[in-house]
Amino acid sequence: MSERVADLYHQQQISAGVLGGLVVVSMVLVSQARSKYEVHVLWYPRDTYFDGLMLLMGLTSLVLVATSWSLGYVAPGFTSESGPRGRRFRRVVLSMNRVGLAMVLLVVALLIVPFSLVAGVSTLLVGAVMFIVVDELRLAALREAHKELREAQAAEQQAPTD
Repeated sequence: MSERVADLYHQQQISAGVLGGLVVVSMVLVSQARSKYEVHVLWYPRDTYFDGLMLLMGLTSLVLVATSWSLGYVAPGFTSESGPRGRRFRRVVLSMNRVGLAMVLLVVALLIVPFSLVAGVSTLLVGAVMFIVVDELRLAALREAHKELREAQAAEQQAPTD
């Protein structure tokens, strides 16, 4: 695996781990301010919003920590680069990363909603647009790095040996 590809995976590993840890800290802070998040939504009891928020935050943290842990195998090249299982594992890990980031976006919006519905919805919409744009750029960077790696390997194989 090229250094550039490994660096991209390392960056994702660090950001997923840090975000997972921040979600745990946020979960503790929200649990201490339970009354502020007991909001009546539709026909559900008041504590349903708080319970759902805590569940979502717990799952978000788990997904991000699992992503960070899994990227620890991908970044240094411990997984196969050419085999189908290695490619499948990388795809699953990158999908977990996307899901975790989308969950963070949802958690942030839900943290804001009890105080301002307009701000919560606006945050969700702007965050979703940013997420889609940045995710496409990230995928393009990964594809470019993988393409350069394949080209370098092909040029190395075609070079005459002395």
